[in-house]
Amino acid sequence: MKKNKEIFNLRIKTLKKERDEYNKKVKELASQIKKLNEEKKSKLKELLKENHGTGKALLLDSELNEIKSISIKGFGATLKKINEKPKIIIVDGVVTKNILLDAEEAGCQIIAANNFAATSDKIKLLSF
Repeated sequence: MKKNKEIFNLRIKTLKKERDEYNKKVKELASQIKKLNEEKKSKLKELLKENHGTGKALLLDSELNEIKSISIKGFGATLKKINEKPKIIIVDGVVTKNILLDAEEAGCQIIAANNFAATSDKIKLLSF
């Protein structure tokens, strides 16, 4: 009985630790999204407007510095090949489920576009 109780208590400690780590990640993500203040939103809107009609996706770091401009047609393959993964992506065209899945896999936090054909609970979607 005593051994079972020790195992039970150890499992509870492990679950609490996992929960705390999960909550920490959620808070970090929320904090990063809050950092996207009005100035950054304005710059994103400007970049989205500039990118309109190009058929490209702009890959940006968290400070809105351009990492790379890529074709929407080769989006998934190119995203997997690049070393520096984007935190923000600006898309000219419709954001499809495949684009969202590729972006999620790359660790993207925000996508800005005019049209979305799918949604995500892991990425903040912005439309201006």
